[in-house]
Amino acid sequence: MLIGIDLGGTRIKGVALDENFQLLHQLYTPTNDGDDAVWKNAVLATVHQLESIVGSKAMAVGISAPGLSNSANSGIACMPGRLQGLENFIWK
Repeated sequence: MLIGIDLGGTRIKGVALDENFQLLHQLYTPTNDGDDAVWKNAVLATVHQLESIVGSKAMAVGISAPGLSNSANSGIACMPGRLQGLENFIWK
């Protein structure tokens, strides 16, 4: 199973896909933009909830987020005014 996460300022969209990229489940979670611990935990909870619903651990998790990526494409270099803690957060 693969998981895709779209982190937005309003909500987190999560999808679980099988090995053929067929949709197994999707869900939406409020981002609760503000304190960085809140949205980071909401992303983690989304991943865990999808794993629980599908009954399988994710082989990989892909994430997209607003802002300009850093030169290594490992995080967001610039995202002023929203999602505190997103700038320079390395996704590993």
